[in-house]
Amino acid sequence: MNARLFSNMLAAAGLLLAACAPAAAPAPTSAPPPPTAAPKPAATTAPAAAPTSAPAAATTAPAKPTAAPAAPTQAAQPTVAAKPAAKAPIKATVLVGTNVPVASLAPQTSLPVTLGYWQEEGLDVTVQTGIQGDAQAVQLLGTDQGTVGVIDPTTLMNAREKGVPLKSVYIYARQPLNSIYVLQDSPLKSVAELKGKTLGSYSTTGGPLNESKYILKMAGLELEKDVQFVNIGFDAATIEALKSGQADAYTVTEPDVLEQIGNLKFRKLDDPASQDRFGFVWVFSEKSIKEQPDVVVGLMRGVARATLFAVTNPTAAVQAHYKVYPQAKPQGVDDATAVQRGVAGVQGRYAKYKLEGPDAKWGTVPNEDARWKVMVDEALLGGSITAPVDLTTVYTRDFIAKINEFDSKKVIDQANSYKP
Repeated sequence: MNARLFSNMLAAAGLLLAACAPAAAPAPTSAPPPPTAAPKPAATTAPAAAPTSAPAAATTAPAKPTAAPAAPTQAAQPTVAAKPAAKAPIKATVLVGTNVPVASLAPQTSLPVTLGYWQEEGLDVTVQTGIQGDAQAVQLLGTDQGTVGVIDPTTLMNAREKGVPLKSVYIYARQPLNSIYVLQDSPLKSVAELKGKTLGSYSTTGGPLNESKYILKMAGLELEKDVQFVNIGFDAATIEALKSGQADAYTVTEPDVLEQIGNLKFRKLDDPASQDRFGFVWVFSEKSIKEQPDVVVGLMRGVARATLFAVTNPTAAVQAHYKVYPQAKPQGVDDATAVQRGVAGVQGRYAKYKLEGPDAKWGTVPNEDARWKVMVDEALLGGSITAPVDLTTVYTRDFIAKINEFDSKKVIDQANSYKP
């Protein structure tokens, strides 16, 4: 190896060791004989100089740093975006025309609450019971004292004629609400045979009056002229009135409860016009429809889900309803019997809620526009309105698509697996 190169290497190594050593080593006074092999550097002294001439050894160690280098700063932690504040639920009031909702009203009262359907829509719903008929519901809705109510479509038309800005967004009862029934052993076989007879009902105004008139008209009869119309209530006395001949037939929504009370059967007289009509509708003010469309959809989607739950498993619907409204449960019997009676009492009404087929949608019915025109005829005949109304002011289907945006299978599975 070239002596000068070797010498320079040794000198560099000496400088490096000197810089790292705790104290400077004394410089040698004379160079030792040239090594035959590269010496290993001593841990405490600087290496000897090269044979020809060695560079001067460092006399002092390099200055120590006056301060330790600053510790590395901690890496900045990624910031976590703050969760947006939970949106406060929107308050809404559902008007119900009874003090204690019977189990047939479960889809519009107990089920959307206890199953959480309205809550999932971001709604805080109060079910206000004790509404005194359609007239009070119209008054409350028209003065912003309620969000939504269930009323007869002919009552809605009457409200529009009087200038109350209400509109239907959802057809609830997909079949006519009232029909004419007789006791199972009655000799009457058709509506036409009621000529000269007496027709009873639970009310002689509103829906029962309008529908009785329309059904009789379709059979070629006129109420009061051909058939007398009397109020015989809706209780045990009703059965006695029919048995005694005080009334020959009875206009009612469903006779299920009376069948339970009297331990007997009713038979429905044929109503050819039934497929042309429908029953209750859900009604909002035009202000709510315009300003709170999400509330409209949320309330009605909750009702649609609850209705599907009820018609899928009526027993589960009745059990859930009695948990919310225990005062609606039949008294004086054990729970199993109470539920059994409750289920028997909802069958007729729930049948009117069912969809007609796989393509049917909640809130609308087949041939809806034509059926609304029939309802106008019924309202005119019954005297609810004095002239045809503009149906574009009476109902809208604008929300039907969104109302039906839910997992039907999930609701059906929930109903079938329900445990009280």
